[in-house]
Amino acid sequence: MWTDIPIGSPAIVIGFVGGFIKYDNPVHGEGQLAERLRKEYPTGLDVETFESHRGARARRTILQLLDANYSGTLTAEEKKNARIIIYGHSWGGSESLVLARALEKVDSVSKPGVDGTLIPANVVETVNFYQSYGLVHGHRIRAADPARPRIIGNFRFDYDASPSNVLNIPGTTGFS
Repeated sequence: MWTDIPIGSPAIVIGFVGGFIKYDNPVHGEGQLAERLRKEYPTGLDVETFESHRGARARRTILQLLDANYSGTLTAEEKKNARIIIYGHSWGGSESLVLARALEKVDSVSKPGVDGTLIPANVVETVNFYQSYGLVHGHRIRAADPARPRIIGNFRFDYDASPSNVLNIPGTTGFS
């Protein structure tokens, strides 16, 4: 999907932790994924993690990272070269949708006032891991526009079982 983007354009990876977890908590999977990406891809990726209520801060960070000429306004070229990966867990999943929608003008547990199942058309590809049991649980996702995004899958996931490698999902483009 990203084949038309110049090789020199770094991808921006934004992760949102769930609930009231601190962004830099190394115990949770979101922080572990961010750290793994930083180590395995020291160049070519800008990896940032945020609390589930820090979507506005994440948006500002993305805009600053995309503004290659530091003009304060994104040019058509800067927008065209944008490669953004957003992930989140629980409330962080909902915040990732809020961020994607903000950038337009996924295991997503709905926050009050947020439809955590509808993925906006500015998303290219998405995958959803959700659990269907417990006090707080996720749901299957769907595309706002049937043409886009490509929903790689809605995978029921058991958080109590051993972690799986979500970076090697069949059918995804990966980070290379």
